[in-house]
Amino acid sequence: MSYILEQAKDIVENSRSQDYGPFDASFKRIADYWSSYLNHKGAAATILPQDVALMMVLFKIAREEYKHKDDNIIDCVGYLDLYGRLCDRESSSVRESK
Repeated sequence: MSYILEQAKDIVENSRSQDYGPFDASFKRIADYWSSYLNHKGAAATILPQDVALMMVLFKIAREEYKHKDDNIIDCVGYLDLYGRLCDRESSSVRESK
């Protein structure tokens, strides 16, 4: 299990941020694109960065149901970590605004 956690941490803190920039900005861009796409299709929706993290977990679970790959599990852990970070930031900003 520690192998999975170590791999997820390395991906979240190093390789993905180098490839795609800060995760919060990346997830915001993805959320904006997904919201725009859904609205264009007639589904009034506003996707948040937290939704992106959870939807990516679901994406990886769907792949895992077809065939086990460590990559699916590692990415799930990483996306859940990012989800937690986004929630923490949201909670902090709400507390600071009060």
